[in-house]
Amino acid sequence: MYDASTKTVWRVDLKDKKATAAVKSGLKARGGTVATPRLIAVGLRDLLVLDTKNQLWRWRAANKSGKGTVTEIRVNGASSWGDDIMALSTFERIASEGLYNLYVVDPSEEQILAYSPARDGSGFPGKPTQWLSTTRATNTMSALHIDGDLFTLENGAITRFVSGKNDGWEGAAPRDTLLRSAPNYTLMAGGGERRNGVVYGFDRRNARLIAVDKADGHYVAQYRLAGGHDGWEDMRGFYVAPPGEDPEASPTIVWISRNAVHQATLEQVSKAPGASPAPSGAPSAAPSAAP
Repeated sequence: MYDASTKTVWRVDLKDKKATAAVKSGLKARGGTVATPRLIAVGLRDLLVLDTKNQLWRWRAANKSGKGTVTEIRVNGASSWGDDIMALSTFERIASEGLYNLYVVDPSEEQILAYSPARDGSGFPGKPTQWLSTTRATNTMSALHIDGDLFTLENGAITRFVSGKNDGWEGAAPRDTLLRSAPNYTLMAGGGERRNGVVYGFDRRNARLIAVDKADGHYVAQYRLAGGHDGWEDMRGFYVAPPGEDPEASPTIVWISRNAVHQATLEQVSKAPGASPAPSGAPSAAPSAAP
C-alpha cells in the first residue's frame, strides 16, 4: 500500500499485522534514487512502483520477513510519458520464468501502451505497441484488470476490451433502484482466469461492493458491511482474496483507509432478485502502515 504522507510504499503482513517499508522517496537503489512514488502494480512475484520522474522500480521479496530488493526497471520511452499516466497493469507472459507484459494508460497518446519484457527479465527494451485498435480518450481510465481480456474503470463504469476493441460487454446492476441509486464505481478489482470468475466494482455512494460475472456480465452479488458499519466510507483501494480449496469458504476483501488496513469475509445473505444487499462481516483492522 502507498502512504502519501510518508511517500512510502509499505508491505503489510496481514497475519502478523506488521508493516515494513518497501519503496520510499529518496531510497538509494540499484539504478539510482527513487523519487516520490505515484502508481503501483503487481507483476507475478514483483511489486512495480512508478515514481514522479517516470522511473519504474521493482521490489522483490528476499525472505518471508518483509525484506526485499529494489531495482530500477528500464522501460523504452518512459521519460517521455509526461505526468499524466493514469494506471499500470501487467499480464503474465511466461510465468515459470517470471516474465510479464506491462500496460500503461497514457492519455497524451490516447492509448494503452503495451510493452513486452526482455528475455532475462531486466526490463522492457522494445518499443511499445498501441494496444487499443483506435486512439480514444483515456484520461478517465483510473484502473485496469487484465486476464486475457482487458477491463477498464472509467466514468463510473466497468468496460471490457477484447483485441483492442470494446466488445459491448456490460455489467448488470442489482435490481434495487427503488432503494438505491444506480452503481457508480470508483474502484475495481478482479481475479481468476479469462472468462472465469467475477470482477468487483466499489460503489462508493451506496457503500457497497458489486460482483459481476466476467464472461457475460450478469449480476452475481452485492455486499455491504454488517450492521451499517461505516468502514468503507474512506476506502482507498482493495483486493479480494479467493477462498482457497475449501468449497464452503468465502472470499475475503482486504482494503485500505486513510490510516489502516482492514479485512472482512464476503458472505452473501440472499441471492433473490431485488434482495437487500448482502452484508459482509464487520471489518477487522491491521495497524496503520505509518511507523
